[in-house]
Order: sequence, then structure tokens, then C-alpha cells
Amino acid sequence: MVGLDTKIAAKDPREDTFALVEEGVYGVTVNAIDAWLPITKDVNVYIRDEAGYPVRDDNGKLKTQLVKNLTFYTAKVTFKINDGKHKGRLLSTQLTTHPNALFITEGFLYAVGVSELAFSEIQKKCVGKVLDVEVKHKTLPKRSKINATTGLPEDLPERVVPEVKTFLRQEIETETY
Repeated sequence: MVGLDTKIAAKDPREDTFALVEEGVYGVTVNAIDAWLPITKDVNVYIRDEAGYPVRDDNGKLKTQLVKNLTFYTAKVTFKINDGKHKGRLLSTQLTTHPNALFITEGFLYAVGVSELAFSEIQKKCVGKVLDVEVKHKTLPKRSKINATTGLPEDLPERVVPEVKTFLRQEIETETY
């Protein structure tokens, strides 16, 4: 806890603290993984063959079937950059149990060197693990919001944000739990 007698140094807010993290590959440590949050909704789920691969129709389009009230989970993962210009900066992404996007969580486990793990154990076993992540820029579209003071809509400009696109494994031993 910081007391009122603690001295604090002035710092130019335009320094790297809020600068956009450049695209590239960064060595990171898993800083935190939030609790799984349930989402329930109607979802078109890929139809899969016996080997688990999505099935395509004669036109090459993925076949789906509607699953009503499907409950799946997401968990926010926060990474801390380990070195370089942006050392100490945080990046984040989402893990999921969604049947169409299991590759995200599978790739995360591979990158942190865990061969198999129950979803419920990911928060306990993966915080502190080291991996590389590939960062790309994502442009968020312009959006409107209601100004709390005037009650009128105002446009917010489009923004460019860093997005974790790929989890990459560093040279580590695989752990089995």
C-alpha cells in the first residue's frame, strides 16, 4: 500500500507505457488467467468426421448444425513481455471451450509445454509458464456512444490494438499432469 508520504517521480505520459506494441514475436510469461466465464447461446457447430476434422460440402463450405442453448466458456489470459523495448508491458487474449475454436486452447497448452490438462486446471498449472506469442495489429471500427454529460451520441474513432494471433513454443520440456 502506498502512503501519502511516499514520493513519486514525474513521468511523461507519452513515453512507451501506452505506445502500441509493434507487430512481431515476443517472449512472454503467463501473468494471470481469469476464471472461466460461461456463455450460453444458439451456435452453429462444425460437423466433424470420425477423425475430428470439420466436414465440407461439395462446394468446399464447412458443414454446420445448430446447437440450441450451447454453454461454452472463455477465460482471459494476460501475458507480461519478458524483454526488449516493451519489457513489462501486458498483452491479453482469450482461451475458450467453444467446439469450433478448441484449437486456441490446444495451441496455448502446446506452447506452454503441457501435453494434456483438464480445462479446470489451466488456471492453476499454467500461470508463470513461458512462451512466445506472435502479435498482429487489429483495427477496431469506429463506434458511437452516448455522452454522459450531453446525452447525445458521439463517434469514437477507429483504434489499432495489439492482438495475440499465435502461441509459439519455446525450447522447453513437456509436462504431463
